[in-house]
Amino acid sequence: ISRFAAISTVGAGLLLGSRPVFAQSALPTVRMGTSPNDALGEPFYGADAGTFQANGINPDVTYFGSGANIVAAALAGNIDVGIANPLSIAVAIARDIPLQALAPGNLITKRTAYPNLVIAKDSPIKTAKDLAGATIGVSEIGSLNYYSILAWLDAHGVASKSVKFAELTFTEVGVALQRGRIQAAFLQEPFTSQFIAAGQIRLFGSTYLAIAPELSVAIWCATRAWVRNNPDTAKKLVNGIYATAKYCNTHHTETGA
Repeated sequence: ISRFAAISTVGAGLLLGSRPVFAQSALPTVRMGTSPNDALGEPFYGADAGTFQANGINPDVTYFGSGANIVAAALAGNIDVGIANPLSIAVAIARDIPLQALAPGNLITKRTAYPNLVIAKDSPIKTAKDLAGATIGVSEIGSLNYYSILAWLDAHGVASKSVKFAELTFTEVGVALQRGRIQAAFLQEPFTSQFIAAGQIRLFGSTYLAIAPELSVAIWCATRAWVRNNPDTAKKLVNGIYATAKYCNTHHTETGA
């Protein structure tokens, strides 16, 4: 699902101003965990478009600060399902934590890739090698986004040991770049369009493709116990996920707004 152009044109308000989803007593409620950015935005888009309800479930969306927090909430039973980066899910499964992947949520390809590495609008940085010695902002060190930057630096001949990383939220990126606290940062929509409109940043690079030519950066997951105890609801959820993806891919302007 790539809506970068649509979001940049229309403006980004849906994710941060998502309407509350009211319970429908006839439908089973599925508590969904996500983060308020476009890559993990499918729960918000589906809730607003009605695609989950049309497939027999009522979405109850809560957002978290990181993929690790989403996975932890699912394991604790605070949510039923989550959409998170594949690294957080893979690490859990590799540690024999009873987590199960359900469906892909966001696929990055050469055709749909969008710039996610940004620098200050007036930055003197011109090439990747200018980042040697720089401090790069990322929302979570050790995350998929963090490793995608390392892969991108390696692909451009920049030694990762020459770069420092600072953890900061997406909302802090614009000011941090302007003040010189960091020289580059990983950023996602809707924050990218907001900071471009404010004249704070410019696009610099696309890091995900340095990992693989096709990469699912968001995966829906649940505990094995939830899937086992709710087989019919799980099937309805997966149907709703794919219906939402189809809607998003054919309604860029609406989901951009």
